[in-house]
Amino acid sequence: MSPFRLASVIIAGLVCIAVASIPSLSPAFAQTPVQPRVVKFFDNGNIYAVQNQPTRSTMFTLSKPTHLTKLTTYHWNDGFGAKAGTIALRKSTGETYGPWDTDGLPGQGGVPSAYWVVEGDLELPAGTYTVIDSDPSTWSQNAGTRGAGMVIAEGYRE
Repeated sequence: MSPFRLASVIIAGLVCIAVASIPSLSPAFAQTPVQPRVVKFFDNGNIYAVQNQPTRSTMFTLSKPTHLTKLTTYHWNDGFGAKAGTIALRKSTGETYGPWDTDGLPGQGGVPSAYWVVEGDLELPAGTYTVIDSDPSTWSQNAGTRGAGMVIAEGYRE
């Protein structure tokens, strides 16, 4: 066997040994829990001018059980915002979820407490829900929502 051929065989053998001794990373990835994909399942907000005091109920329907992780109402209130209050949900069958205390977050232009936000993880059964806001006099609505109060509901389905 030529010296070049012998060197090639030795190098190939060393590469095989080196590759075979690299530990597998796949078990670490297999043990990582899968995080649910959170989506907006209801959002009737828009960018147009708003007025206070919804003229009709704000409702959404869930076709399947859904985990509610975040619920937000909008209180522009002529640029003054409003002290954060509570939000609840009432199912069409009468059950009430909440009320929950909210955190007030700034809105466009730094309006204080324009967004009222509550976060958690609550499984809601399929059904139709009405959003109950503790201060409808400052809750924003417009023609784009057909008079309903502005709401964003986020969560996931299993």
